[in-house]
Amino acid sequence: MRSEQTFTKTFQARFGSVVRSQRLGAGLSQEELAHRSGLHRTYVTDVERGARNPSLNSIKKLSDALGVPLSGLFALVEAQSGSDGSPDSTVVRAPASRRGRVNVLVAADRQVGIEPLLRSLNGDLLHTIHAVYDGSETLDYIFCTGPYKKRDMMDTPDCVFLDLGLSKVNSLEILSRMRGNPLTSSIPVVALVTQPDQNLDKARQLGVSEFIAAPVDIAKLTRALSQVGLKLSVGSNSREV
Repeated sequence: MRSEQTFTKTFQARFGSVVRSQRLGAGLSQEELAHRSGLHRTYVTDVERGARNPSLNSIKKLSDALGVPLSGLFALVEAQSGSDGSPDSTVVRAPASRRGRVNVLVAADRQVGIEPLLRSLNGDLLHTIHAVYDGSETLDYIFCTGPYKKRDMMDTPDCVFLDLGLSKVNSLEILSRMRGNPLTSSIPVVALVTQPDQNLDKARQLGVSEFIAAPVDIAKLTRALSQVGLKLSVGSNSREV
């Protein structure tokens, strides 16, 4: 009986941690999540604190409100088991080569003019290169909200190529939200530097792996991506731009 109670409490704590991280990653307050899910704000608070054992019906409501499939939520709970069993353990992502596909998200202002370069990329491995053009769309893609709400949250990019001068949502805010979410916290980020006054120190603190100075060319991009373990080659076309 005691072991069953311990298991329940552990699950509640892990599930609550996942709900909180997904909510923060999507930029939602508890009030907004409660409104979207049709649950009381106090109920949502208790779930995040691990003080409530939610029913499957409530879990489905939270899943829909967060835009994360049920399988994704439960996978995150499993990933948080960690070696120490703590609810704050970080998700460990399988290397792209082991998943058989490389998925690169390119988030750059249209004025950077990176589209011709993207079209020239063709990976040695099967890969997808998806482009977004402002900070708001970047967050929507990564956290499966807005026009990307039907995208699988578990299909996280293997690398994000991030223009530090994005509009609508500041690029450092994007980095902060990524690092605050267990599903995206370990994604490598290559930063594009377009202006001399951009806060590179803060970007480093938020885990940027590599920096590229504009203008971007094939050699710079492929070299930076190779530094984070992605092998791409030059070809006639890309799979998705």
